[in-house]
Amino acid sequence: MRDDTTLPILARPARLPSRLEQLADIPEEEIWLQKQKSARTRRAYRLDVQHFMRTLAITAAEELRQADHKAVIAWERFMRETERAAASTIRRRLAALSSLYKHLVRHGHAARNPVGEVERPAINRDEGSTLAFAKAQARKLLDLPAEETIAGLRDRAILSVGLQVGLRRAEIAALAVGALHQNPAGDQPADRGAAARLPRCRRPRGRH
Repeated sequence: MRDDTTLPILARPARLPSRLEQLADIPEEEIWLQKQKSARTRRAYRLDVQHFMRTLAITAAEELRQADHKAVIAWERFMRETERAAASTIRRRLAALSSLYKHLVRHGHAARNPVGEVERPAINRDEGSTLAFAKAQARKLLDLPAEETIAGLRDRAILSVGLQVGLRRAEIAALAVGALHQNPAGDQPADRGAAARLPRCRRPRGRH
């Protein structure tokens, strides 16, 4: 008679690792990286942590997990005094490393977050560093594509979204019909995350 009380997972041959066992073998640093929703963020975080490891000659996960505030201070000083990195770059790299250590601490792989003890450089949050188009420049740019062709109308629409809403190129390329909605303040992304980080832009007067 068949024994239906045995769980199917227990019937697996011992020589074949379960999916849970395979997941358990993945380094916690990689788990932290893969939980980031954006591919752009994952790439940036990977490069930032690699920069820290390369600067401090860290070659193993155990060394990384044992790094203390002195290592982070040395890294910050190297970026500031040797590389002459911008304050925003230093803050971004420190934030990426801090995010990693918070994850490691939360899951018991590091005793503390050494980045929390390091002062981050101040930046001017009231004024962005990216140059903006003047209205006349934006109008001239929008008028460049021909209105008589489908390609020209497409290009005008792409430029209009970029100038009015401020999405990144990759975000514009990923837009589909219905991804934007209109309100009295102008076009806004349907993606709440993108809308939250972008200023509202009024629709320019004149042709589109």
